[in-house]
Amino acid sequence: MKARTLGTGAVLVIGAVLFYLDRRATRSELEALWTSRSGKVEHSDVRSQVMWVSEPAVRRPDVQLDAPAAVPASASPAVARVMQPAKPQTRIEEFAAVYEVLDNAFGAQAHDGAWAMNAQRISETVLTAMLPARSTLRSVDCRATMCRIESLHENYANANAFVNKLTYPQARPWNGAFYTGPISEEASGAVTFVTYLSREGSAMPAIPDPSADNVH
Repeated sequence: MKARTLGTGAVLVIGAVLFYLDRRATRSELEALWTSRSGKVEHSDVRSQVMWVSEPAVRRPDVQLDAPAAVPASASPAVARVMQPAKPQTRIEEFAAVYEVLDNAFGAQAHDGAWAMNAQRISETVLTAMLPARSTLRSVDCRATMCRIESLHENYANANAFVNKLTYPQARPWNGAFYTGPISEEASGAVTFVTYLSREGSAMPAIPDPSADNVH
């Protein structure tokens, strides 16, 4: 019995000695390694050199770290756009494009002495007689193939009456094509019309999509 006890104790002692020697050997190896790198070893400094390095974050393939967070559709509702109806043009605005083309064409023409003088005289006589009440003839100017006539009317009703008379060939100074429309309106409601009357047999300049009310 004593022999077994002694044997067990001897084994324990031998194991402890071996464990101690193994630890000393490991420590000696560490000190030797540190001495080879720094040239001097201090036992108190060995533990201070140990640094904890956190493991890099593992990016999940289904998570985008750099992408901004998605905004739910309900958080930013689309703003409905309401189409505003186009503002209707005035009669002066409707006639503006026609007026510009005709006035440029008229200004580019030279005076035709014989025809221009005779056409101006006839136009003044005929048009003055056909003007409605409270309408006046402001100016008549004739060139090579066109006459430019300005008339002032108390209101659009009088101006329309004047235009209606011009639609009849027998009422015009001669049977030529014409364009007419408003170019200005006063605060009182008075409106100025300009009429371009072509020489009989002469064509009017091409104009951009004139309205039916202004072409005859």
